[in-house]
Amino acid sequence: MEYLHSKRVVHRDIKPENILVTKDKQRAVLADFNVAKLNDGLKEEKMTMITRSAGTMAFVAPERL
Repeated sequence: MEYLHSKRVVHRDIKPENILVTKDKQRAVLADFNVAKLNDGLKEEKMTMITRSAGTMAFVAPERL
């Protein structure tokens, strides 16, 4: 399984409502990629710092505040 960051995707709005779990609780997936960021540049290019706010304020990482 390849993870989002290895695909150069940053979700930017991970919160309980965006985590879906199967009934048997064996698998969880992320939903709602409306504010996700894709860095589609060269593979050697590093992800740049996000300069504007995105996502739900109640779930923003403290270092972003």
